[in-house]
Amino acid sequence: MPSLPALALLIASQAARAGEPVLVAGFQPASPESAGLAALLSMALEEALAGEPEVEVLACDQVRPIGDADARLYLETCPRGEQVGCAYVVAEHAGAAYAVTGSLDVGEEYSAVRLSLVDVGEAREAVGLDLVLVQGEDQAFMTAVADLLGRLVRGEIGGLTDIREGAAAPPGRPLDESEVQAVLAEAGGRVPVAGLRTGLAVALPSFGPGDLERLRQEEGLTEWERLGMSERAYLAWRNSGLDLASWRRAQAGRALQVLVRAWGGALFGPVEGRYHARFALDLLEDDPVVETYAWQAATGALAGAWGLDLGFGLTPSVEVEVGVARVHGRFHTLVQQEEVGEPVLPEDEILTGNASTALTAGLRLAPFPTRALRPVVGAGVLFWRGSAVGDHVDLSTLQVALPEFAPPRLLGARALGGVELRLGPRWDLVGEVPLALLVGDFWAEHDEGGTALADKEPRPGPAPVCAGLTIGVQARLGGRIPRSLRGGQAEDEGALDELD
Repeated sequence: MPSLPALALLIASQAARAGEPVLVAGFQPASPESAGLAALLSMALEEALAGEPEVEVLACDQVRPIGDADARLYLETCPRGEQVGCAYVVAEHAGAAYAVTGSLDVGEEYSAVRLSLVDVGEAREAVGLDLVLVQGEDQAFMTAVADLLGRLVRGEIGGLTDIREGAAAPPGRPLDESEVQAVLAEAGGRVPVAGLRTGLAVALPSFGPGDLERLRQEEGLTEWERLGMSERAYLAWRNSGLDLASWRRAQAGRALQVLVRAWGGALFGPVEGRYHARFALDLLEDDPVVETYAWQAATGALAGAWGLDLGFGLTPSVEVEVGVARVHGRFHTLVQQEEVGEPVLPEDEILTGNASTALTAGLRLAPFPTRALRPVVGAGVLFWRGSAVGDHVDLSTLQVALPEFAPPRLLGARALGGVELRLGPRWDLVGEVPLALLVGDFWAEHDEGGTALADKEPRPGPAPVCAGLTIGVQARLGGRIPRSLRGGQAEDEGALDELD
C-alpha cells in the first residue's frame, strides 16, 4: 500500500498529465542574508521542473494580478513562516492544481531548506521535506533536489505508479526519509533529510504589526502606499483571504446598493382574530330583541409569516429599509342566540383564515462588511392591520342587526438581531429574530348594559408583544466602490478607519 505522500504525488502526476499547471511559488528567505540564495534556488527549481515532460510549470510572472497586487509581490510580502498559505492563495487564484514552495534560512556552515508541495483542491500540504544545504554544495544540492522531484513525479520511488503510457508499475512501497536520503545521495548531493511531513491542512496567511514594521524598513514606497491604502486597511486586506479587488468590493459593503430580501418564518403576536356576539329575544314583545352584547379582539398566537424587504445602502454598513409582511393565523366567530326564560343551546364556533398585514420602516446596521458571517441589528417602526368580522362572515343574513367593528390597527417600535452569511458577491443568507412592542385598537366592545344576558364573557386582554424567527435570501443590486477604496492615495483616512 503506497504511503500518503506517494498517493499525493500520484495525484500530482495525474493532474500534470491532464494539463493542470503546477505553480512554482519560490522560496521565502528567513533573513536578508538568505534572499540571494533563495532567489537562486527558486529559479533552479523552476528550470528543473520545466524539463520534466509530465509537468506544466506555471511561473509567478504568468499569474494575473491579485486585485491591484502583482502575484510575485504578494508572495514576497508574505508573512514569515506562512509561505504555504500564500502559495495556496496565489495558486487558487491562478487556477493551478498544485503549488511548490519553501523557505530558506542561511547559516554559517549549513542552511535549512523547507520544501512543500501544496494540493490546492484539497487545501493541504500534501508533502513537506526539511532538508539541509551544506555550505559550498549549492549546485550539487539543486541537482539532487531536481532529480528527487523528477523521480517522485515519474513514480520511480515511493510506490508511485508511473502513469506514462507503456510504463511498467514499480513495486509499491512507502516513501520514507531513508529512501529520500538514498536518492539524494545517488544524485551526488550530500543533503541530509531532517523531516518529512504529509497531509497538513493549509492555514491562510495572517499579517501582523511585525510584518508591517518589516515592510516599513524597505526602501521606496511601501506596498500600502503603492496601493493607496492606509496601514490599517492594508492589514485588514492581507488577513482577509481575499484578492484585493474582491476585498475592496466587500469593504464597500452596502454603499449605494439596493437590497431585496425575501423571507419566511414564524411569528408570535396578535395574529388571531375573535368575534363574540350574544343577543337575547323575547318573542312576546313587539321588539323581540331585548339585548345584544358583542366584542372583537386581536389575540396572541403563533403563526406562519412571509415578507419582502427593500433597502438602500447609505454607507458600507448602514441601510434604510421598508418592508411588507403577511401573517396567517385564524379568525374565530361565535354568534349565540338566546331566548328569555329558555335553556341556552350552545352554537358552534366558525373558524376561518385570518391574514394580517405588517408594514415596517427603519434602519439596519451590518458591521464588518468583509466578513463572510456578519452580525445584523436594526430598529424602526411597525404598522399592523388585522381583519374584522365582516371579512370572514356575513352578519347581514341574520334577523338581528349585530354590531360590526373596524379592523384592529396597531403601531409599535421594532428591533431585530440576526446574522448574514455571504453566499456569493451578490447573495446572502439572512437569519433574524424580530421583536416589536405594539399599542392601539386591540379590541372593540358593544355592551348595552342590560340584564337579559347573564354571565357575559369578558373580552380578552391585549397582545402587545410580537416576536419571531425568520430566514431568507438577500440579493444585492448595484452599488459602487467608494473613491477612497478604489486605489490611489486614500483621501479620507477617517472613513477608512470606520470601514476597518
